[in-house]
Parts: sequence; C-alpha cells; structure tokens
Amino acid sequence: MTGSARARQLLTEAESIARTVAYPSVGHPSGFQSWALREIVRPLSRLDPDDAERLARTIATPRDQAEALNDVASALVNAQPDRARRLFTDAERAAEHNLTYIPIREGTLPSYTGERDRALVVICSSLAPLDIADAERVARTIDGREWKVSALHAIAETSIASDPRRARRLLTEAEHLARTGGFHPLGYVLGEVAGTRARLDRHTAERIARGISDEYAQGRALREIVRNLAETDPHHAEGITAHITNPIRRAQAITLIAAALAKTEPGRARRSLADAADLLLTSDTRHPWLQARTLTKIAAAAVQPDPALARTLLTEAERIPCPHYQAAVLLEDMAEAMARLDRAEAERISHSIAQPPVHRLNALRKIGRVIVADDPDHAERIALELPRPHHQARAMAGMAMALIEQATPEALTA
Repeated sequence: MTGSARARQLLTEAESIARTVAYPSVGHPSGFQSWALREIVRPLSRLDPDDAERLARTIATPRDQAEALNDVASALVNAQPDRARRLFTDAERAAEHNLTYIPIREGTLPSYTGERDRALVVICSSLAPLDIADAERVARTIDGREWKVSALHAIAETSIASDPRRARRLLTEAEHLARTGGFHPLGYVLGEVAGTRARLDRHTAERIARGISDEYAQGRALREIVRNLAETDPHHAEGITAHITNPIRRAQAITLIAAALAKTEPGRARRSLADAADLLLTSDTRHPWLQARTLTKIAAAAVQPDPALARTLLTEAERIPCPHYQAAVLLEDMAEAMARLDRAEAERISHSIAQPPVHRLNALRKIGRVIVADDPDHAERIALELPRPHHQARAMAGMAMALIEQATPEALTA
C-alpha cells in the first residue's frame, strides 16, 4: 500500500473513531469531537479537498470549524483560488460566532478570551498569499491587541517578497502596538517582530533586539534574527550569535545555523552542534529545565548527521533534575527525538511520564508520526492503545499527515 493510500485509510478510521466522542468539554458540549475532526481535516485537505470540506462543515464548535475551513481553503489557494476565497469567507463567518458555554461541573468557569481572535489570526496567515489586502482587513477586525500583533506579523511575513513596503509598515505597526499595549512579556513579542524584520532591514532588527533589557529575552530576539538569516547569510548570522550573552540562547542560535548547514556542509554542522552542546554542559545557566530542553533540541538536530552525539545528548538531558511538571514536557520532546534512533527506548521514555498524563499521550502520538512510514502497523497500534477516542483520532490524523508530507506530489494526486 502506498503512503498516500495508507494515509487515506488512517483518516477514514480516524473519522469513525472521532464520531464516537460524546463526552463534553469546557465551552462546548462537542468540543473534544470538534478538536479531533479539525485535526483530521488538515491532512485530508491535501488528499481530497472535497471530502475535507464536507467534514469541516460538520464540525460543531465555531473556532474549530473556522480553522478547518481555513485548512481546506489553504490547500486550494493555487489550484482553485475562487473557491478558496469563498471558503476563507465562510471561515471568517464561523469565527465570528459566539461559543455557547456548557459547564462540565458546578462551579466551572467559562473562558472565551481569544477564541474568535485566535481563529482570525490563523485565517489572516493563510489568506495573505491569496489576497494580502483582504488579510489585512481581517486583521483589523481583531479586538485583542496581542492577537492583532500576531496577525499583522503573519501578514508581514507573507508580504516580504511581494510587497516589502507593506511588510515594513505592518511590522512597524506591530512593534508600536506591542510597546503601547502593556504586553507581558514584551520581549517575546518584540523578538518575533525583530526576527522577521531582519529579512528586510538587519540594522533595525538588531536595534529592536538590543533594546530589550532582559538578557534572556534579548537572546531570544537575537536568536530569531539568526533563524531568519541562517540560510541566506550564515556568516552574518554567526556574527550575531557571537554576541548573544545568554548561553542557552546562544546554543539555540548555533543549532539553527548548524541546521542550515546540514545539507551543504555536514562536517561543519556536526562540529557546530557539538560546540552548542559543550556550551550548555559547561555553563551555569541557572535554568536546568531550559538547559535540558535545549540539549534535547540539539540532539534532535544531530540525529541525521551524528546519531551517536544525539543519543549521548539525550542521555545527558534525561539526567538533569527538573520539577515533574517541567520534566513531563522535556520527556515528551525526548521521546520524539529518540524515536528516530531507538523506538523501544522512545516508548520507555514516554511511559515514564506520570503527571500530567497529557504529555505521555502527546509523546506516544509523536512517536507514531516518526515511525509510521517504516512500521505503520506498530504506529497504528500505538494510536489505538491511547485511552480516549479523541486522542486516538488525533494520533491517526498526525500519522496520516506524516505520510502525506513524505509522499511525492504525483503520489498525492494519483
């Protein structure tokens, strides 16, 4: 069976499982079912947009339906732009609907904040390649300042090549909104803006980043600049990396450059990854969890060029003591990276996550995505052993997407 055929089979089974979900969630009685169906629409849009639209229109929660219709529209932007435009309009209309709050238990409080705005940000990002002006119109209907900044930033990213003047204006506006909106942490938002600005104006980008007073947040902003320059101007990116004072952020920036060099200069990439790991292991970071998580990210980047280094770094990361709520997130990442090296060890790591259990389930889903191309039966067994139907359906949708991403365009349309 081809990868695309197997993906279609997984999505059919995932929908059948998702339709059995009848337990309520906070905010909407069909929340968990809608969540699972939305995850199925994303890969299905790549295989069969007609069926994906049929499925999207059955989703009960407005935000999930909006994001699902957006996924179908995104898949059709190039092939059927008029139909895509209609679907974007329908997605925007769905996002405007208010959620009906259904409490699961007495005393449960509703949380509406950002539901509409989050969906509109997603629509702006996908609509921009089709119609930048209309995407900007949607962005200006967003009420929450933080979500509006995200939307303006997303549109700017899309318009850099086609309309750099617009991109510069939108990034300037996003920066102004961030600085005047009382955001916390401000450095995070400015880091995103600075990173994208580097593709237009490196000096302005570095000015924004260096104006952040917190060393860790400044390092993040400089890292985002490196991310945007690593492939097009690795020499300049390395120069920026040399001036990042926080060892965690510096190691992350070095890892980004190594990833950019992996195909053209694998030897140099391996040395850079080893340097990033040494920097972390020999520095007093005062943030053991972030140290361990960054080691895990370096290990994931090293799997292909240097599997022995990757395994060593994962072992080192697991030894770093962290509070259990942070360790769960770390182990989830570790399991995904280890799945590319040793499936049995990856599953051991996953099952070692006790609390909160959602991270154990996420780790198992990620393992399924990694191994599905080589061992689809084992991957499907992992999905079906998850404890609740919405987790099973989401796991199968994720595996289908992994198969689709590996398939050739010709295989997808066969």
